[in-house]
Parts: sequence; structure tokens; C-alpha cells
Amino acid sequence: MRQHPALKPDRLRPAPHLIRLAGLAAALFTTLICVGATVSFSRQREQAERSQVLLEASTVRASLESGLNTRLHMARGLVAYIESNPSMSQEEFAAYASALITDDPTIRNLSVLTGTVISFVYPYTQNMTALGHDLSEVPDQRESVFRAMETREPLLSGPLPLVQGGNGLIIRMSVYPQDATGRRYYWGQASVVIVAEAIVSFAQFDRFPHLLFAIRHLLPGDQPGEVFHGGAELYTANPVLLSVEVPGGIWQLAAMPIKGWRHDQRLVWFLTVISLVMGFLVGVVVFILLNTRATLRVMAYHDQLTKLPNRSLFWATLKTVSALAKREDSRLCLCMLDLDDFKQVNDNLGHPCGDLLLSEVAARLQAQLRSSDIIARMGGDEFAVLARVHTVEGQDALIAKIRACFDEPFRLGDTQLLVSCSIGMAAYPEQSSRVEGALALADQAMYRDKQHHHGHRKD
Repeated sequence: MRQHPALKPDRLRPAPHLIRLAGLAAALFTTLICVGATVSFSRQREQAERSQVLLEASTVRASLESGLNTRLHMARGLVAYIESNPSMSQEEFAAYASALITDDPTIRNLSVLTGTVISFVYPYTQNMTALGHDLSEVPDQRESVFRAMETREPLLSGPLPLVQGGNGLIIRMSVYPQDATGRRYYWGQASVVIVAEAIVSFAQFDRFPHLLFAIRHLLPGDQPGEVFHGGAELYTANPVLLSVEVPGGIWQLAAMPIKGWRHDQRLVWFLTVISLVMGFLVGVVVFILLNTRATLRVMAYHDQLTKLPNRSLFWATLKTVSALAKREDSRLCLCMLDLDDFKQVNDNLGHPCGDLLLSEVAARLQAQLRSSDIIARMGGDEFAVLARVHTVEGQDALIAKIRACFDEPFRLGDTQLLVSCSIGMAAYPEQSSRVEGALALADQAMYRDKQHHHGHRKD
């Protein structure tokens, strides 16, 4: 019969490496949780910063689109005027253009093409050098002129060089008046030329001095075009990007903090160190708790003096082993033994000697009996032995082994003492169908043996 695993203290206690592993796992888990929280916190801070920049950049975009749309309305008004009066004179154009601009400092000029040639311009004096230029022959403007002609939609081009000098943004719209039959025909184009610096005025970048801004054209297929405001390097620094709807195209606005994105490296390192310390402390605490729990579990089921299983563990194991024996139709031998005159040892030699005697008895029983035999201290000077035997001769051999443990005197400090014991035995299920009954029979037999020993001593 194999010894029941629960009877071995080292089986009640998890292996030391498992306890250490559990502590390490707790430490790693805690560290991962804390580091994850640190990373999450850092990302939330970065996301909050990006969200704030996005909000401020959205305000800039709205201002920029609003400024451009206002000038687009000027172009639409000019086109409507020309379509209703295609034979206008220079004086009529100047009067209308003067009323349309109303001292807008962002307007460089209003110009009108007949075909593709500049025929009207206002203000006249500052821009008279542009008159007569055929824009279909100007490389920087040819494409936008023909595109406006084909699409019949407003088109913003630039910033680009102007024929009269300087740079500007040009809003173009084709003019299609009706002839006498009501059919519309291409007459020319109306243009609102905006000073290039007006971008800053429209966007009002100065409201956000802590941010850097850049603007570039966005080509078909979302391909990046030329950067015409701010530094091109801004687009490689992970900026916030916003699309700006402009007549006939899209601009891309980039924005980021002037000091760069806040990464909180010091804070992240500090929190990471704290996480490692917390993980270590949690691991130590878990190790101590598991180790203490395992120790208490062993103490709860083992006699602290002899290290043998105690009564509680013996009973629990007895029920398991007896059920197994019943299924296998095998035979168990239950022995109860009690030391004779143990009280006199305590009274005459003291309790330390009594404790030493109990420990020596336990050691001899463990050395004498088989490893498969179960030995327990039931309390006081009473021990129990549970063994699987198949014959009566086997029972007698077991009793002989137990008695042999008391053949030699016990050394208790400076004293040698010869001790005897009383033994009772019962067989299960031969003598009782219930293991409790068999144990009671063994107990009764032990007391009869003890009385027999007392009778001999009196004689």
C-alpha cells in the first residue's frame, strides 16, 4: 500500500520552487499592469495634447476657409456683373470693382480676361503693366487658366508669380454670358488676386503663438504637393493634419507645438521604476503569504513535536484508504499503541525528557516500519499505525516490529530508560465492516493489553 500523499508534510506544502514561481508571477503580473497603466497614462496625455492642437488647428482652418470664401463671393459677384454687361467699359469696370473691394487690404487687384488676355484691371495705376498679357503664354498660369475655362468652376491657384510683379493667390472664374439666342459662350475670365501674405491674415495664426503651422497643396490621390507656407520639415514631425477646402482643390494644414510633442520621458521612467518596485513588493508579499499558508497547513495536519500526521489527518486519510481497500477487496491492519507509565517519565524526568521520548518513539517507528505503513500521533502518548497485510502472520509480524522498537533503552539526555508499550490491533473489514468500528476494536484491545501489563507488574 502506498503511503497516502496527504500524510507527507512535503506533499501538503507546495514545492518551494512553485511558491517562488507564484511570487515571481505575481511580481511580473503587477509590474505589467503598472507599466501598462503608465504607458496608457502617457498615451492619454499625448492624445489629450494632440486633441487640443487639433481643436486649435480646426479654428485656424475655419478662419482660413472663411477668408477665402469671402473673396470667392467677390469673384462670383464680378462674374455676374460681367455676364450681365459683357460690353462694359473700363470706367464701368473700375466703378464696380471699387465698390466691390471696399478697401480690402488683402486684395491685390481685380482683373478680367477677354479670352485669355488681361483686358481690365483694378486698381489701374499699380497694375497697368499687366494689361495685354496673354496668360495662356505664361507658364505659371497657363494650366489654371485652361482648367478654369474647362470646368466652369471657381479655381484657386497659387501662390504664384504675377505678371505685374510679386506673388499672389488667384481665384479664377470663367465668364459665360448669353448671346441673342440664349446660348452661353466663353467670353473670358474674372480673377480676384489676393496678396500671398493674406494667408496669415485669414488664418490668424497669431492666436496660437505656441503652435507651428505649415500649409501645402494636396494633389489628386492625396499626394503631397508644394509647401507654400511654413517649413516643409513640419510634415515629417508627426503633426496634426487637416484638409482645407479651397475652390477647385484641397490644401493640407499641419500643426504641432512649437516645442515639439510632450513625451513625458522622465515621468514615464519614474512611473516605470515605481512599477518595478511595486511588482517586487507584491511578489515578496505573495511569496510570504503562500509560504505562511503552506506552513500553517502543514502545522494544522501534523504533530509539531514528532512531525507525524495528527489525529485529523489520520482520520481523513483512514477514510480514503479504507474506501480504496474496500474497492480492491484488500485487508487493512489498524494498530493503536500507548506508552506505559509515560506520566512517570514526565513527573520524574520533566516534560522535556517526555517530549524527547515521544520524538524518539516516532523516529524508531518510522525506521522500523515500511514506508507504505501510515504512522500518526493521536495525542498524548498514543500512536496509531495503519498497514496493509494479507495474512494473520503478517499481522503478527507487524506487532513484532512495533514491539522491537522498544527493545533497546531510550537515551533521554544523561538518562537511559527502557520503555514498554501497550498495543491493540484490529483487521478491516474482517473484524468490522466499518473502519470506525475497526479502530474502536483496536483501541479496546490496546487497553486490555495495558491492563495485562499492569497485572504483571503487580504480580
